Amino acid sequence: MDIYEELVRWRHEGRRAALATIISVRGSIPSFEAAKMLVRDDGTIAGSIGGGCVEAEVWQAAREAIEQEKPRTLAFNLNKNPKYDTGLVCGGSLEIFIEPLIPDAAAMDIYEELVRWRREGRRAALATVISAGASLEAAKLLVRDDGITVGAIGGGPVEAEVRQAAAEVIAREEPRTLSFDLEKNPQYDIGLAAGGSLETFIEPLLPVSTVYVFGAGHVGFNVYRVARIAGFEVVVIDDREAFANRERFPEARDVHADEFDRVMAQLVVPEAAFIVIATRGHRDDMRVLRWAANTPAHYIGMIGSKRKVVTIFRELENEGIASGKLDRISAPIGIDIGARTPEEIGVSVVAELIAVRRNSEAALPHLRLLRKLAQAPQAAS
Repeated sequence: MDIYEELVRWRHEGRRAALATIISVRGSIPSFEAAKMLVRDDGTIAGSIGGGCVEAEVWQAAREAIEQEKPRTLAFNLNKNPKYDTGLVCGGSLEIFIEPLIPDAAAMDIYEELVRWRREGRRAALATVISAGASLEAAKLLVRDDGITVGAIGGGPVEAEVRQAAAEVIAREEPRTLSFDLEKNPQYDIGLAAGGSLETFIEPLLPVSTVYVFGAGHVGFNVYRVARIAGFEVVVIDDREAFANRERFPEARDVHADEFDRVMAQLVVPEAAFIVIATRGHRDDMRVLRWAANTPAHYIGMIGSKRKVVTIFRELENEGIASGKLDRISAPIGIDIGARTPEEIGVSVVAELIAVRRNSEAALPHLRLLRKLAQAPQAAS
């Protein structure tokens, strides 16, 4: 479940909530910086900041933030307090910022915009004031990858520096914190606060990761199951309604049961998309791959044996498809974990998708090797 999508949905229902975000990490903890947990006004949660006693205390503080409509920061030292170590952690410390989400608050309009922007496959950074005067704390500035901003954190030199830092956060995909001493540096004090300091947490917002799974058989079904657990949205396409239906894929964003060519003609695939080809036959795989090679998708992968991959690549090259387009294809798809069952293959495939999403190219040496294999003259023998 995407936290931002969920909090916007909750807003549309006129409900209140609180959002807890890890803003600082030192040492080893059971989660990561910028991890989030949404606490709804009915006590239910979405997302996680690591579980255990830490999460329980944050849940209680979030309920109080909803009632009081005031943000707060909690600090936890996992080394000094044994009760926080329930086997999940190796020590360390963390800080968690909790902000109330009120339906008519201006910050919610910013969340609406960031959801829309991510839906378009675009990137952004969100700057939140986590420490300042009461009137400014939790103020937000959304910086889109086209340079346009939404919201404000006071303007002037402070906002200018935050915008510059936000551009770097988008490029590096890593959160950071900026601190401003309003007393020692007069240029920052433009009425934002009566002296003191101001601190902002800037986090990257990546596009919604959507996987288009072609083939709703056993492998496709398990790719869908694991991908949903890993935080991907999934679109399922198959020409068999008995396989591609809502009962079988209840959490899929869309399910298409129609001829592949008809569905592909209607799909608008964004640059951030992942395409997984796992149909029930060689001809359908090649048909989908021919179409996929001409999309802007970030990742395209096809399941199958090395011989099948080489054969299909050769046929598509003979049709005139440029080798440069085929170089984008990852096949056979899946990190080598010795997978045999459809469930294991699902894990293997999604592990590769995660590696690509996290830019962990070191985990994917097999992709380059197989592309070379497909281009080698002796590969078809």
